[in-house]
Amino acid sequence: MSAVVLTVSPESGMIESADRWWPCMDAEQLRDFATLAGELHFGRTARRRFTSPQTLSRRIQDLERELGVRLFQRTSRRVELTPAASQLLVRVLRILEELDGLRLDAHDLAAGTTGSLRMMYSAGTGEMVGKIVRQLRVEYPKVDTILEEGSSAKINEAVVLGKIDAGIVHYITLPAVSSLTIRTEPRNIIAMPLFHPLTGLSEVTLADLRGTTMLFSDPAIAGVEPNVEWLRGPWSAPDLDIAPRYELVLTESEFLDRVAAGLGILPVRSSVLRRNPRSDVAFRPFVGPTEEVPDLLIWSATKAELLVQHLVRVVQRAVASQDGSDDGCCGS
Repeated sequence: MSAVVLTVSPESGMIESADRWWPCMDAEQLRDFATLAGELHFGRTARRRFTSPQTLSRRIQDLERELGVRLFQRTSRRVELTPAASQLLVRVLRILEELDGLRLDAHDLAAGTTGSLRMMYSAGTGEMVGKIVRQLRVEYPKVDTILEEGSSAKINEAVVLGKIDAGIVHYITLPAVSSLTIRTEPRNIIAMPLFHPLTGLSEVTLADLRGTTMLFSDPAIAGVEPNVEWLRGPWSAPDLDIAPRYELVLTESEFLDRVAAGLGILPVRSSVLRRNPRSDVAFRPFVGPTEEVPDLLIWSATKAELLVQHLVRVVQRAVASQDGSDDGCCGS
């Protein structure tokens, strides 16, 4: 193998050679250069780089050939940076910082500790979602959470289709989801217009509801079969003659607007009162059989990314710490 003949221009310090092929530089050569630029001593640099001075010198020469410029002036007593090397050093340090950042980002991505988590949540769960996301950010500060409100049916569909990573819903409409019950709460409050006859009672029984009109989400937007919400409640007994009225609304405030307008009464959970203080709606305790309404975290049963697994564990710990109180991480 013939030797590569190198000459150095005394004016520019550029390396000139008749043979223009040599191996491409690598990150370790750049680290050699940066370390030697700081130490200006081959022996100390070699020890820091866990190599021999001879190997270090060869690697620096390879880098100089690749760059086409001399980086160091070497004498028997000292090593100095060339003017060209001083200019290149700033860029090399920036490149190494980027490479280190790339390695860390790749590690975080592989571990599921960085990236974007897309979540949707049903009406009335916003406060709960806020507490979950805050805890998630404490444990995984590099995770960016993208939030959107929607109906339980829309959230179920988005999870199955892979449009979002997870959601918080009141019921499951599709089989291909996994779920975790965050909490359940009874609908033990009746919301009614201020002028409704039942406002004269301190508490409402099932018999008191006879002949009233009760509001529910229209199946067209709720995503459930007609009368599913109606049939699962105690008010569906035929002898009570309670008439269901379906409204094209989803949010608690919209429902309470309908109540205030006199369109019907509304069974709600007690937490609705705290989230929606109203001076135009009366609330009375319901004494009788109640319907337990769950808040569920759902995610794909067939594809659970690491970020989702981390989210599930955060919620599991939060649920375990609640001890039946609304004051836990996920209470609302």
